[in-house]
Amino acid sequence: MSKLLNRLCRVSLSLALIAGSLAALSSPVSAASPSSNKAIKLEFNGSMVESDKAPFLDFKGRVYVPLRLVSDMLKTVVIWNEAAKEVSIYAPGHTLQLKPGSQTARLNGQAIQLTAPSTIRNGSVYVPLRFITQSLGAKVGWTGSQRKASISSPEIDNVEMGRSPANTANAFWFNTSTGNLYQYTLGAKAAVLTGTIAFKKHSIDIVAVRVDPLQTDEFVVTVSDCYGEPMIYTMNNTAYIKNNKLLKQSSVEYFQRDSVNISSFKNHPILTDGKRLQMLNPKDGSVEKEYDLVKLGGYNELYSVEGMGDDYLLIRPNKTGMLTLVNPDTGKKKVLNELLDKEDQEFFNTNDLPYLGDRLIVKGEQDGIINLEYYSFIDNKTHKLSVKAKDSL
Repeated sequence: MSKLLNRLCRVSLSLALIAGSLAALSSPVSAASPSSNKAIKLEFNGSMVESDKAPFLDFKGRVYVPLRLVSDMLKTVVIWNEAAKEVSIYAPGHTLQLKPGSQTARLNGQAIQLTAPSTIRNGSVYVPLRFITQSLGAKVGWTGSQRKASISSPEIDNVEMGRSPANTANAFWFNTSTGNLYQYTLGAKAAVLTGTIAFKKHSIDIVAVRVDPLQTDEFVVTVSDCYGEPMIYTMNNTAYIKNNKLLKQSSVEYFQRDSVNISSFKNHPILTDGKRLQMLNPKDGSVEKEYDLVKLGGYNELYSVEGMGDDYLLIRPNKTGMLTLVNPDTGKKKVLNELLDKEDQEFFNTNDLPYLGDRLIVKGEQDGIINLEYYSFIDNKTHKLSVKAKDSL
């Protein structure tokens, strides 16, 4: 009788172990793990990443992350094709197409087999973290005890990205180490190198890329570099891009002033080196018309060009900082600070924090009337001002 009982006990124990093994394989995380209910943490280049859409583990322990989250970290363009139910991801040197639920994808035009498909969860595309990061040139590590995925892409810290406000799928990438400028235009098969911008990298700086679209496949791209301590210099490098080629560029360095130059006038690209303004021929980037800003402004220094019309320019000398309306044909000019109240005039003429000059901002122009705006430190209010260029010159 004791032998029979022992045999029954051994059989029961074996069945229990088999059942337990099957249960562990079918669950996302083993119940024996004390951290199984903890959220998955993401780290990118040493910094923690927050997301309103949480990563998750599948039943095989693979980490899935929202595609948009990875795209933002690795600075890519993501396009969803509703008809084909396919997502395309673009970055310099990397083009990836995949379909949620499919075991295959295309990387730089080559078909590859996936060990885990992408999926749609709560209305968002989720992708296997290791596959997506490695496909885009990054590395990933997993610390199980902390439930933490670590993504590493040191090269991305040298890349700044700018998008067209008219269509964010049109994007540019600027490499601060090489000066190379890359472009992706909606409908293209891949991101391409448009040219190299003359750029000097500084040890402490803030780089930004501004994209101004003109006609189809025409852009003016400005790479602004604020540097020095405490960021007292601004270098603007501006390039005219047409049909994926950099045709002409210019640069100007301002001191203690973050000046924003206009980029076009009536679809003509505009470049400036602070002393000359060049209106380009949009066909080939050649100089169609040139203005001597030093002569027009009357000061031998650098200028920003903040507005333009058929018979006027709005220019600002870097040191004095007073926005000036000038007729480039007659040379007549008017310092617009003179139109303000006497108290505002006196304040802008003497205050040098953070820099000398008025705070006039060009808001637009219509039918020869220039709309301006400025903040008064006298009454702490924003004031609007309209100037008819023809009557003022």
